[in-house]
Amino acid sequence: MPSGLSEAQLDKPRPAHGGTGGRGPGHDGSDFGGGGGDPGGGDFRYSPSIYQVGMIVALFSIAALFIALVVAYGIQLRTQTTWQRVRIPMTLWISTALLAASSVVFETARRALRRGFAQTYILALRITTLLGLAFIVSQLLSWQDLKRQGIYVAANLHGSMFYVFTGAHAAHVLFGIFSLLFIDWRSRRLAGATEQVFRHERSITSAISLYWHFMGVLWIALFALLHLWS
Repeated sequence: MPSGLSEAQLDKPRPAHGGTGGRGPGHDGSDFGGGGGDPGGGDFRYSPSIYQVGMIVALFSIAALFIALVVAYGIQLRTQTTWQRVRIPMTLWISTALLAASSVVFETARRALRRGFAQTYILALRITTLLGLAFIVSQLLSWQDLKRQGIYVAANLHGSMFYVFTGAHAAHVLFGIFSLLFIDWRSRRLAGATEQVFRHERSITSAISLYWHFMGVLWIALFALLHLWS
């Protein structure tokens, strides 16, 4: 956020010139409605729905990847004659709490942006990013706990499952963190921005929030499976 900008400068978007369908930042309706900057119905580049549609397609691909992993491990577990128990690291519970809290804070950021409260939006974004980084650290600590138990990737199928599930998920969360940093960097555009710019930022943020919330739901499902198969 550039220095020297007042709260009023950040939190007061200017209406876009020439557009009849723009909305004020206080509008509390759906992000999918409203016109764009052109009188003829909006600029395709700033279409509120295009980012969400693209993200939903990407999330289907990610879901397919993890479903394939679960099915593959489920089939192999059915053929196991020995069962080495794995004690669930306490840090995985902490990870779950951190990711759940980050989703709540991210939703706060998204709602703040919809109402034009830029400074609240930026602060909540940065808190979400910190919680995401704490989640990654917590996952790394859980791997250390597994090693202390003598659980390694190549030692047994259950150990491999823990590392693959948590590692693949952490990699996707890391991508989400880079996305958060990206929209944080873009937030400098909000200083004295037009309503069209605010609409564009709301669309991008909403798409990334879909990804982030999906990572939270996915982790809960994986965590439940780790408990079931431990």
